[in-house]
Amino acid sequence: MARLGFPHSRRDARGASRQGDAAWLRWCGEIAAAVNALEPAMSARSDAELRALTDSYRARLANGEGVVSLLPEAFSTVRAASTVRAAAARAIGQRPYDQQVMAGAALYRGAVVEMPAGEGKTLAITLPAYLGALAGGGVHALTATSYLARRDHASMRRVYEFLGMRAGLTEPEPDPAAHRTAYGADVTYGSHEEFVRDYLRDNLVWNRDERVQRGDQFGIVDEADLMLIADAFTAEYISGPGGPGTRWVTESARIAQQLHEGEHYQVDKARRELRLTRKGMDAAADWFGVSDLDAPANTALARLVRTALTAKELYREGRDYVVRDAKILVVEPNTGEVRASRFGDGIHEALEAREGLPVHSDGQPLATMTKWGYLDVYDRLAGITSTAVTDADSYRLLYDLDVVAVPPIAPARRIRQPDALYATADAKLNALADEAAAQHLTGRPVLVAYESIRQSRQISGLLDARGVRHVLLDAADHDREAAVIAGCGHRNAVTVAAATAGRGVDSALGDGTEAEHAAIAGLGGLIVLSAERHRDERLDLRVAGRGGRRGDPGAVRFFLCFEDDTVRLLLGAREVRYLGTLGGEARRAKAVEKLITERQRVLAAGLTSWRARMLRGEQIVARQRTMIYDARRAVLESGDLSGDQVRRWISEVISEHVEAAAATGLAADGLWAEFRELYPVTLTPGELAAERGCGISELPPQFVAERIAADARQAYDRREAEVTGPVMRDFERRLMLAITDLAWQDHLADIAELAESDGHPSGDAEFSAYQDQMARRFAVLGDTIREETVRQLFARRPEPRP
Repeated sequence: MARLGFPHSRRDARGASRQGDAAWLRWCGEIAAAVNALEPAMSARSDAELRALTDSYRARLANGEGVVSLLPEAFSTVRAASTVRAAAARAIGQRPYDQQVMAGAALYRGAVVEMPAGEGKTLAITLPAYLGALAGGGVHALTATSYLARRDHASMRRVYEFLGMRAGLTEPEPDPAAHRTAYGADVTYGSHEEFVRDYLRDNLVWNRDERVQRGDQFGIVDEADLMLIADAFTAEYISGPGGPGTRWVTESARIAQQLHEGEHYQVDKARRELRLTRKGMDAAADWFGVSDLDAPANTALARLVRTALTAKELYREGRDYVVRDAKILVVEPNTGEVRASRFGDGIHEALEAREGLPVHSDGQPLATMTKWGYLDVYDRLAGITSTAVTDADSYRLLYDLDVVAVPPIAPARRIRQPDALYATADAKLNALADEAAAQHLTGRPVLVAYESIRQSRQISGLLDARGVRHVLLDAADHDREAAVIAGCGHRNAVTVAAATAGRGVDSALGDGTEAEHAAIAGLGGLIVLSAERHRDERLDLRVAGRGGRRGDPGAVRFFLCFEDDTVRLLLGAREVRYLGTLGGEARRAKAVEKLITERQRVLAAGLTSWRARMLRGEQIVARQRTMIYDARRAVLESGDLSGDQVRRWISEVISEHVEAAAATGLAADGLWAEFRELYPVTLTPGELAAERGCGISELPPQFVAERIAADARQAYDRREAEVTGPVMRDFERRLMLAITDLAWQDHLADIAELAESDGHPSGDAEFSAYQDQMARRFAVLGDTIREETVRQLFARRPEPRP
């Protein structure tokens, strides 16, 4: 078992040689064999004996025993706790298959596991989660949505509780005590957004007891393709008062409607990036009545215009958002869930302005972090999904994680039917409705996958016109969605749902009886009819994976037309026109299907390159964030700020002012004016000159810096003597935290504008210049925090807090 190596954290694994898929599977197979060998004896243990093993394992780890030797026993314990014994289930009545044991081993080792849809990823996670929790650091099980977190917590908590552990659940609620309790558990379930927001909130508190998380040792990400890849560089925000005025947001939406793609701006829809041309910059400047939109004073206006154009070009009503009750509601692109949250980066306000709705400012970002930035804080990271192999290069690039494809429990019997191609969207949807009606007549279950809410309503209307009873899901109710998707494999069921709906929900054939399962399997199983292909091959695989799960028969067919966004994007207008002239419908459809698959892979390679560029910039921000948060945490956790740091900052700030003044010739009047802004100066230039025995203009800079710093420290000592020590320490702590937070918020806005103006530099020279800019701005941030802290220490009077 040790041949593969077994680093104890992701940090240890970085830089290690890559293991081939065969080596991974061999090692995982050895783990499964060892667990199987232990099963008879483990199953014979009583409930009390199984529970007692948890304390025994913890004691062995505390005494220095290695995790490798403990892994088979721990996994065998979870299997025994989960399995039916006699006539009653110990915990949940589900015995983890060998494939789930293999997946659990790869997860604990630190890999992204590809496991076919419907084969029990949720149960597989309990194996490494239990083992990880034995060390006492806590394990985070990150899911795609709050609904899935609640479901997985409710179904799996019995396994942990049976073994003497506690499973927590963090939900989007304002009660910090509930969150703290959830994170205090051995294993904590929650949506990935909630984990990120809690982390950000913890780094904004002014009292260490207000924090809810307790470290980031081991994160296991379910639906890993969503968080680790699709949303890797999507940022989560904690916002406060502030932000742009609604008038300028509305004006930006108006000018956006007057500007034209190609002439005023260029847009890359595959990468969701937009850039104003010189002509566009000039047109926007004329609109706002300013001379140059590039001028530093107009940076905010330029950003608003770009945001308005991004909303115009890349966000579509019915696909990305819906309008209900005069509000913009977000449609989560990877799950189809309609959420009451807001788009970040000003997009939500821009959409409100475009739709003619009241503009509600999202406020000034107090803290922001990409999903990648959050995941990078885990010592050990793993993920599991039904589609990972296609993004293996990106997993290695972004997280230094190998991809392990665990073989299915039963061979796949899914049939991929040839794509159907039509000239127009109307013809395509009518053909899809005809096919759904024909399949429905046989009793075969049908799932129709749509791309936008508007499209779903068209399909539903066409099915109504054909007399086909069906269920339409608009993803507004996640609980109902799960129940409907779970039942879409029933006889005669016709379900119309978003292509991304039902993540983590199994669609079993029939009503649970063997006879009905066999009957529907005889009809061919669930057939999935998709209204579009996707730019990302991974999403096509997800749609196809809804049918033919766990070795059941099934089929999938994609319906395309030359008006589809994906077809036009991947093939281009010229190629679309040429393909439209080919003779024979089948020939055209086969050519388009082949080209789309080829272009999907070309696009995937381009996206990997884009992610590499994004990663280099994000790594800089992550390092800066770590330094700020570490410094903030040191202030927060210090039992007694003795004032030594303050005195050191006073000397540094004074020295910086003197050095800057000396660089252009020491001018006492200007320099002393700066000193008076910092603290109540008691020394004059004349006194220093007399002490030194020289003229004022001849004063050595180092002498001035030392004498003024000593004078400032004496002023600080007098201020400290005016109040008690605890009051002064509390005042210093709160002042440092407040100034650090404000400076960091300004820095976030500053680097966001830099990223927008510079884009994502690809060349080494461009990146080096970008890196230098980021370093200079971070240095300014540090200077600002020190100087403003010194200034405020003398400008404000410490008062005891009630």
